[in-house]
Amino acid sequence: MLFRIRNLALLLFATFFCLSGFVFASTANAGWYAWSMDTGRANLTENEGKATVKVTSTGKRPWSIKAGKDVIPLEKGKAYKVAFNASATSRTRVETAVEMRKDPYYRYSGGRYFTLDTEPRQYSFTFTMRQNSDSDAMFCFYLGYVDLVTITVDSFAISCLGDAPADVIPTDFTRPEREAMSRGIQFGLQFACPLEGAYGPELREEYFDVIKKDGRFDTIRLPVWWEYHTQKKAPYAIDPEYLRRVDWAVSNALHRGYYTILNMHWFRALEQNPAANKDEYLAVWKQISEYFKDYPDYLYFEILNEPNGKLDEYWNRYLVECYDLIRKTNPARTIIIPGPCWANMDHIASLSLPERVTKDPNVMIEFHPYSPSDFCFQGSPGNGSEDTRNIRWRGTNAEKKRITNSLDAMLAWSAKNNRVRLFAGEFCAQAVPPAAHGSLREDRLRWVRFVRDACEKRDIPWNYYDFCEEGSKVYDIATGEWDAELMDALFFD
Repeated sequence: MLFRIRNLALLLFATFFCLSGFVFASTANAGWYAWSMDTGRANLTENEGKATVKVTSTGKRPWSIKAGKDVIPLEKGKAYKVAFNASATSRTRVETAVEMRKDPYYRYSGGRYFTLDTEPRQYSFTFTMRQNSDSDAMFCFYLGYVDLVTITVDSFAISCLGDAPADVIPTDFTRPEREAMSRGIQFGLQFACPLEGAYGPELREEYFDVIKKDGRFDTIRLPVWWEYHTQKKAPYAIDPEYLRRVDWAVSNALHRGYYTILNMHWFRALEQNPAANKDEYLAVWKQISEYFKDYPDYLYFEILNEPNGKLDEYWNRYLVECYDLIRKTNPARTIIIPGPCWANMDHIASLSLPERVTKDPNVMIEFHPYSPSDFCFQGSPGNGSEDTRNIRWRGTNAEKKRITNSLDAMLAWSAKNNRVRLFAGEFCAQAVPPAAHGSLREDRLRWVRFVRDACEKRDIPWNYYDFCEEGSKVYDIATGEWDAELMDALFFD
């Protein structure tokens, strides 16, 4: 009972002071905490609000070592600023977040990355609370992947900036300059998550402007995890607040003259039990189709990202049902259909389409050229290759031929299917943990350049993964800088 009363008091306290711009700063009484698991080990000491964390053994995952502290309960719809001073005994890149302390441990702010130097300096970021806070929200550092360094943090503060600005949905759209999409970028974890902020930082209008100012991309792909935002019984209604937020993103891309791809990024229940969840899958696409039916024809629908698992057996039937459903309200909209088995280009022969679909000029077949997969995903949490290390890609003739043979097989399959258009919907080579970055940086750049060039030589449009996700990003939202070498690999021979 005392625990509940304490948290209620904190909530009332936070709500009052949020309205007045109150700052919650670290004190000796507030305390820092440290957790470690598997091989991760760290020692934490604190003196008058200054925390010192000495990493003595690196972990297998980013969360193998976490150092954090309590923050005030946060209020949905408010904007917050997080600020702290920090330094490290050697130049170190760290991840920070404001997140839940309890299961399911979602983040509120998305992961924010900063490079700490040996001299103390201030770091900060802002975020919008787009969900209701749990009572034990906390700020933390993820230190499982860093080298054996000592990190010092001081003067932590989180302040409420007041009500977050309301989303303004543009209604005036600009047709793309190019006749067809060719080179795209995507916002990977902004909406492809259970709650915005859970996996990546929130999507902001300024990011559309950053891409527009650069001027080299002509397509924006918007992955969306609808599964978490629909009712679980008929009619499987999409949360209208969430649908409006997606509309805001779609319209901002269309407003700036981009081919815009709106997808269903994951549907785990459909992959695990296709028959039981087909009705929900189709019901969601019926709502999406009806909502966006009057939007410009340069808004494309991608009916599912990377079908896999048990769904592979059903996919050839389900995709046709989804195609027919969309065509009832969107007779000329481009529909992007992925192949089975994670859209793997080596499994394209398993995709079987009726002639009426392959003859439709507004259909594209999607594949993801993550090849070789152990190189592309090594060290990346969530891809099954977390513990894979030091896989090289030197660009030998044999390595190149493995990729070009797969691409040419895709072209051959297209030729047999009325030359239906192809689309390389995702590709990247994830960065492995920081300690190995140096040895594989040139391999990643070499691979990206080759895959991009191989697609373009075959007139296949591509979409790079990702705008700002750590490990494959082309843009650092903390520094406001493009990765010049990676952009050169994407756009120059």
